[in-house]
Amino acid sequence: MENKRYRWNVIHDRIRDIPNPIGAEIGVHRGECSGHLLELHPGLKLYMIDMWSPDTYAGKGDDAATEPYRELYQDGYFDNRIRALETVEPYKDRAVMYGMASIEAAELFPDDFLDFAFIDASHSYEDVKADILAWLPKIKKSGYIMMHDYGLFEGVTRAVNEIFGDEIIKFGEPELMIDAIEEIDDDYMAVIKL
Repeated sequence: MENKRYRWNVIHDRIRDIPNPIGAEIGVHRGECSGHLLELHPGLKLYMIDMWSPDTYAGKGDDAATEPYRELYQDGYFDNRIRALETVEPYKDRAVMYGMASIEAAELFPDDFLDFAFIDASHSYEDVKADILAWLPKIKKSGYIMMHDYGLFEGVTRAVNEIFGDEIIKFGEPELMIDAIEEIDDDYMAVIKL
């Protein structure tokens, strides 16, 4: 029986040969993925973005997060942030945490800065689409954008399919070509190489 590949395995497969990759994880929760990534790649600099707020899903429907997860994120926001801090403590020189909304955080980064962005925040179509469009310019032309829960949440799947489609498409500048979805694995990761 083959071992399940988790989201951190999928990400690490893409960055393992980059000596000092720079990445952003949007939607950190308790830092499980962050901790694994930082442990797997000793050269990784990881920016961790999450609101860690009781208002994380205020005004959003069940397509953003199911009710049990909504409570877990909102009611336990303080404990979740503490847990994330504890998880990355051994890697604190390579982990930078931002407690803010994804779109707001994206404005802090220059274009063509990141080797990857991993999006696992609100799962509503509008939010996923806005996250993808905000973070795409921040990724180097040889980098990756990855979304969790593709094929599992309608909003994630719809936004990814609408933006990337099934064929190579142009995004923004004429020289920037995005390959079609490169992988969909058993942890519901959609991987797009720029």
